[in-house]
Amino acid sequence: MGSFLEITAIIAFFVGRIFTKDIEWMALADLIIEIGFLFIMNNIGLYTVDDMVSSSIFADGGFGYISLDFKKRYLSATDVAKKFIPEIANNHADHYIEDEELRMRLEGWVDEFKENNASQNHTFKNGDTEYYVRVSFLYDGMKKRGYLLEIAKEAINHPVPAPVETNI
Repeated sequence: MGSFLEITAIIAFFVGRIFTKDIEWMALADLIIEIGFLFIMNNIGLYTVDDMVSSSIFADGGFGYISLDFKKRYLSATDVAKKFIPEIANNHADHYIEDEELRMRLEGWVDEFKENNASQNHTFKNGDTEYYVRVSFLYDGMKKRGYLLEIAKEAINHPVPAPVETNI
């Protein structure tokens, strides 16, 4: 995308010279390019969950995070989340989760979160290990950008165990 923007400036220079030599078209093209780069930089943080979540929270490896956009497309996941749910590692940014069963489960939790407008704890079993999941909004500064699924091996502020759902 960046090289496309730079080529636009070069083309603007030559095309601008064809029409008139009184207006500097390249300066306008540079301004448009800078706006494009600002847009790219604004959105690039969505694809790195590690940068959006405080490193002190997941440094011990007890929590994993998966981020989804508002269309429930996969954005990113921490290494811990990929260890907890290996199927998540096969996904690509801006695409729906490939594993049908996993996608339906995550989308169900997100839908429940949207309906109740409150985070609820969910429990699921993957192999012999039980995991706890909590859904919340994914923020970029003060702006809501999608959903954040927090996954832990231990209960997340969860005094009463939630019913265990089937294996993923």
